[in-house]
Amino acid sequence: PIGLESAVTSLGSMILQAAINVHGTAAITGIAMGSKITNLFWIFYSVFESALLCFCAQNLGAGQFARVRRGVRNTLFIFLGIGGAFCLFALTTLDRFVYMAFVGNDVAILDFAHRYLVTQMAFFPCISMLFAWRAGLKSLGSTVPTLFCGVVELIARLFVSFFFADNIQMLFFAGPMAWVGSSIFVAILYPIVVRRTERKMREHDAKKTEKGAPTEALE
Repeated sequence: PIGLESAVTSLGSMILQAAINVHGTAAITGIAMGSKITNLFWIFYSVFESALLCFCAQNLGAGQFARVRRGVRNTLFIFLGIGGAFCLFALTTLDRFVYMAFVGNDVAILDFAHRYLVTQMAFFPCISMLFAWRAGLKSLGSTVPTLFCGVVELIARLFVSFFFADNIQMLFFAGPMAWVGSSIFVAILYPIVVRRTERKMREHDAKKTEKGAPTEALE
């Protein structure tokens, strides 16, 4: 499911890129430059997501479910705090340095790149929640729901690409719309999965206690 999720998300990005390509070289170049900066953002999120996956999975195996909850919550705060600082730095300093270094003074390209970056960064709280809660779901063994997160993102990008293909500003919102949709889906599903997993752990421990065996971690 995790591999399929990545493939579905990539498919949506390819379709969106096809819609962007009809708007000319300046739009393509500007959005590409803005994407390079946002890629730095995703690297930071991906590293913390991997660390959170290991942390939660290990504590789940040890039966320390409270630490799983705390790990997801604290990681979300880290995402919001450091992510907010990165957004501010990117929008005030980094973007202009990168643009001037690689595209010079082309006003049209600079305008597309900056507008794209501002649109993406405005929705960083949604992507923060998505990464944190999605990692929590994966660590609890719920990989199929994360596949549907990719499907939600695909539908959002398809919708924008087909119905707003002539409006470049709306195409900037394709990614954020995908994140908002996936965040809502995960926000509904995450507490349900957490409660279900906690209930299974309590039932498992109760059965072990009834049999007179020492309580072991849920496998």
